[in-house]
Amino acid sequence: MIVCDAGVLVSAVADHGSSGAQARELLGSQPLHAPYLVDIEVVSALRGLVRGGSAEPAAALAALARFAELSVIRHEHEPLLARIWELRDDVTAYDAAYVALAELLDVPLLTGDAGLARAADDHCEVRLIVGWGQRTGEPSVADVGLPTDADLACMGVIRARR
Repeated sequence: MIVCDAGVLVSAVADHGSSGAQARELLGSQPLHAPYLVDIEVVSALRGLVRGGSAEPAAALAALARFAELSVIRHEHEPLLARIWELRDDVTAYDAAYVALAELLDVPLLTGDAGLARAADDHCEVRLIVGWGQRTGEPSVADVGLPTDADLACMGVIRARR
């Protein structure tokens, strides 16, 4: 069981390079948990890839569809609010939601954001995906295209379709 941040999930569905492969491998091996905030953050990250010219709108939409197929157990924010507030000096409220959830569940936090990893390390176990090219931890969409459903299914990242 692991808490995964939005950047890792975006990498899993929108990056066909080594970072995406690493994210899919790590995600496919255990139950995934995240605060409900993750949905909005993934959409925002995909929007940023399009606006920044790293992805075409159709590719981002396909990545969003793949994200919708991920087996992520989402958690309400309300039980985390007090802890999110307590973490205000270390991380943003958005990042604190992931840290607080990892603490609550007593599981590691998986991120590609080195800054978040450093800040969260005092509060929970952190697993950092290394080698992400951009300073924000957001992956870029590789020219070779998005991972296919078969790529994701073989890693156990997406649910079997009914």
